[in-house]
Amino acid sequence: GAYVERLILDILSTKLISLVVGAIGAALVYLQLNPKVDKNKYVEGEFTLPASPKGNHTMENISAPKPIEPIEVEDEEDECEDWSIE
Repeated sequence: GAYVERLILDILSTKLISLVVGAIGAALVYLQLNPKVDKNKYVEGEFTLPASPKGNHTMENISAPKPIEPIEVEDEEDECEDWSIE
């Protein structure tokens, strides 16, 4: 009985640890990607609602960084492919 309980506790603890680590990781990624979005939505939204140009600029800034990362990776892959073709 004690052995099974230990096994169950081990499984639960490892699952909980992995869930906690995964949740923390997801939260960190989310916070890294979205602090600008949240700040601009709340700060610019509350204080500069009529100023639509500022909102547009912030939206451009928000959307710009996200595609840049995969594009850079794709460019590197394309360069490698070009080298191998040559």
